[in-house]
Amino acid sequence: MKKAILLAAVFMVFAASLFGAEGVDNSVTYRNIKVYKVYAHPEAYVVMYYTNGMDLGQVTLPTKWFKSGAGKGILNTFNAEFTPYMTLQYKEGTFTKVVLNMPSMSNGLVWEHLNQTVDISAGKQKDTLTLE
Repeated sequence: MKKAILLAAVFMVFAASLFGAEGVDNSVTYRNIKVYKVYAHPEAYVVMYYTNGMDLGQVTLPTKWFKSGAGKGILNTFNAEFTPYMTLQYKEGTFTKVVLNMPSMSNGLVWEHLNQTVDISAGKQKDTLTLE
């Protein structure tokens, strides 16, 4: 009986070393930020987010980031009521992706629409994301 337990323990250690964290990339980090409001525009999403406590920051995310194949952004909309948030993904300290987790667009408290004539080019991000 003792040999079976010892053999099982050795097997578990061996299996753990085979399936260990060798292929895990520990350089990817995530940051979750609560969103106050999102203004939808044909060229971008203007996101108002909480910085510290009740202070607000603003970032403008190009809509092309959220089109399939662009790889910089994902927009998740849900029919449930919850506090919206965005997740920022960094790889080795460099921004790689933003995920907006939002209630459906029918929720007038979180979503607003900007007029198409509003010039948002000054605040639009290019290839990376920089928060205020």
